[in-house]
Amino acid sequence: MDLFNKYSISILLVTIGWLANAEVFNYDYVNLKAGTTSYKTEDRVYSLEVSKSVHSNIALRVSVEYSYGDWHIGRQYKEQTAQTFNIVGIYHKSILPSTDVLISSGYANING
Repeated sequence: MDLFNKYSISILLVTIGWLANAEVFNYDYVNLKAGTTSYKTEDRVYSLEVSKSVHSNIALRVSVEYSYGDWHIGRQYKEQTAQTFNIVGIYHKSILPSTDVLISSGYANING
């Protein structure tokens, strides 16, 4: 198992643990990110994510992302950009005092 998969699994487990102990369903936030990666095809990433509760147990999340990367394969230079749009609906149901169930479904469109 490579490092990326181990890292992803550890984030997923932390997220599941955090969600399982959620006390209040609140998805009202704005998240702005800018960063770099160590991927061969992706050097810079910029994203904006907005989430809003539309009912006591339903939320809507929308995000846009732009990424850029360049690399060499032998003497050949490659360059790539991608624009991503995501929209996700989230349903929340508390089943026990310390256990919540979240169900989400979404759509993604990637150009690049």
